[in-house]
Amino acid sequence: MKSPKIIALGLFMLGSLLLMGFSALIFSDSTPNDVDYGVEDNEPTPDCLNNCEPVSFSSFSNAPTATKAPTSKAKPEPFANAEMKAQLKRVADMYEYQSQFPSYSYPISATNLQQFIPNRHIPTALPMKGLGLGDDLTLQLGLNKFQYFWGETIDATVTANLGENTEVTFAEFQLVTADGKSIFTQGGSSSSVSLSSNQATASLILSEVNVPSEQDFYVVASVRYANQSDRFEIRTPLKISHKVGEVEGVSDSYVEGSHLMIPVKVDLDDTGYYVLSANLYSDNNEPLMNLSAKGKFSAYDDIIELKAHYSALSAKQSEGPYQLDDFELKMLPAKPGAKSGYGQVPDEAFDVQGYPFKDYDQSPYVDPNVEAKVEFLRTLSTSQG
Repeated sequence: MKSPKIIALGLFMLGSLLLMGFSALIFSDSTPNDVDYGVEDNEPTPDCLNNCEPVSFSSFSNAPTATKAPTSKAKPEPFANAEMKAQLKRVADMYEYQSQFPSYSYPISATNLQQFIPNRHIPTALPMKGLGLGDDLTLQLGLNKFQYFWGETIDATVTANLGENTEVTFAEFQLVTADGKSIFTQGGSSSSVSLSSNQATASLILSEVNVPSEQDFYVVASVRYANQSDRFEIRTPLKISHKVGEVEGVSDSYVEGSHLMIPVKVDLDDTGYYVLSANLYSDNNEPLMNLSAKGKFSAYDDIIELKAHYSALSAKQSEGPYQLDDFELKMLPAKPGAKSGYGQVPDEAFDVQGYPFKDYDQSPYVDPNVEAKVEFLRTLSTSQG
C-alpha cells in the first residue's frame, strides 16, 4: 500500500501542473500591463515649446481588460476603442518628440515653467462650509518655501476668505514632527503673530534640535474668529534639512562638441551622489530649458558642469547670451539611512555667455532605445478593432 504522504505529494504536483496550464492559457490572450513606455509621469508634452502641460499615464487606467473568456472566436483587441487609439498615437508622437532632446537638457516654456521651479510651497486649503462662517469660507496656510535649513526663518501666513463676522482674533503657530511631537510654539497671547481682519502671519525662527536630517515636519496654525469660541486648525507640510553643500556661482561657459558647457562652482561637504539642476533663460527672461547633472562627486570637487545640447538650443532659436537661475542641489542617500540633504543655493541669476550655432557640432541627439518603443506604441494605436 502506498504511503499517504506519497499520494498527497502526487495530488499536489498534478494540481500544480493543471494550475500552471490554466494560467498560461489565460495570460496568452491577455495584454501586457508592465510595458516600459519610456515616458515618466509629468514629463513635458510634445508641444513644450509653446503650450506644455504634464502628462501622466494614469489617463490609460480605464483601458478595458478581459474579465472572462470571449464568446466569439475572434481575439479581443485591448485598444480597439477609437479614443484610446488616438491617445496612444498622441503618446507615441510625444515620446518621439521628447527623444530629440537629452533629459539633462530639455526645452521648457512659460506655460510649464512652474514644473521646473524648485522649492515652491503649494498652500494648503481647508474648506469650512456649514460652520456658520459664510458659505464660501476657507482657511489657507502658505509658507514662503518648502525646504528649509536649521537656523532659517519660516514665514507662515494663514488666510480666511471672509464671510460675516470672520475677523481673526487669535492665532497660534506650531512646528511639529510627522508623529505629532511639537518642536516649538509661537503666537497665542504673544505679539509675535500679526493679526489683520482675515489674516494672521508669523515668522518662525528655526533652532537646532536633535532630529534626523530628512524627517518630515508640519506647520500647524490654530485660529479663532470673532464670535466663535472654537479654534480651527490647519496644517501644511515642509522639509527641514541639514546643509550638505553650497552653490557659489558660475564660471565661464564654452562649447564642447554638441554642448554648451556651463561650469557651476560648488562647495560640497562630503563625498556622495549629488543632483544639480537649474533653468536657462534668455537675456530677456524667456525660459529656454531645464538643465541637470548627477553623479558621484568628491568633497574636493569644486565644479559640477551643466550641459545645454545644441538640439535644444536650436529648437529655442537662442544663441545667447543667457541667464542661469532656479538652482537646486541635492545629496542622495547611497543606501537607506545614509546621509542626504540639500545644498544652499543663491537667490540671484548668473550671466552665461552664448556662442553662434556654427561653433557647435550640429549632429542631432539620438536615443538608441527610442525606436522600438515608438514602434510598439504606434502598433497599438493602429491595430484593427
